[in-house]
Amino acid sequence: MRPRSPKKCNILSLDHSRLISIETYNSLHRKISQNPYLYDAHKDRIIVLRQMGDLHKLRDAREEMSKYFPLTEELWLDWLKDEIPLASEEEDRKKLEKLFERALHDYQSVPLWLEFVQFSIGRMGEEDGLAIIRAAFEQALVAVGLHASQGVNIWEAYREFENAITAGLMPQPGAVVTKEQEEAFTVQNQRVANLFKRQLAVPLVGMGLTIQEFKDWRGEESVSSDIMEGYTKAQKILEQIQTFEDKLSRVTAPRPDLSAASSENSSFV
Repeated sequence: MRPRSPKKCNILSLDHSRLISIETYNSLHRKISQNPYLYDAHKDRIIVLRQMGDLHKLRDAREEMSKYFPLTEELWLDWLKDEIPLASEEEDRKKLEKLFERALHDYQSVPLWLEFVQFSIGRMGEEDGLAIIRAAFEQALVAVGLHASQGVNIWEAYREFENAITAGLMPQPGAVVTKEQEEAFTVQNQRVANLFKRQLAVPLVGMGLTIQEFKDWRGEESVSSDIMEGYTKAQKILEQIQTFEDKLSRVTAPRPDLSAASSENSSFV
């Protein structure tokens, strides 16, 4: 008997795996049809359909799950990342914007907002692209910019974007700079400085690195008194938040008494 070629074995293995996936999907589909409130069955069906690459059924499965349950950050991110590469036409992009709106309404998360601002940056070539992108970043700051441990990611992405705009306004070596160009560069440079100032007044993890980055960017050791005042206040608040969170992390009793810790943290609400 002739041994099977590796190529045929691979094909048979793939066919077998697909058959198992289809059977698993059918089983999960039946369960959900009988009882749509089976959370794990919905989640497992989505995982199987992603593995199968069946986009239409995958969309339907996600839509059905979202009718019965709020989706988690991970589920929303997977959905958005699957759809973003397919949104090449204007109609598709508008549908994707609606999907982002649903995700951000369902689950306030820094990674979701980062995904949204990155998607918005893709609109740079539009007539009002710059205004659209800045509006998206400002929305993100309002929503999650105060998140003590992750909010810094939004601020840094915003500054990185504005720094890229600044770099684009810098004249080529030897070029004659017009008054309009000089004014545009000054305005943009001040925009970045204002972002630094706003960020340094917010209690965020990594504040020490941010103020050092600000000093390096300005090319000076000293920082103005108003910025230092805001920074010092924010630092003290951050220390209190971290102390409060440390207390919570040490609570292990089934029904802890959090009244003391909650009272201490009431100033942040």
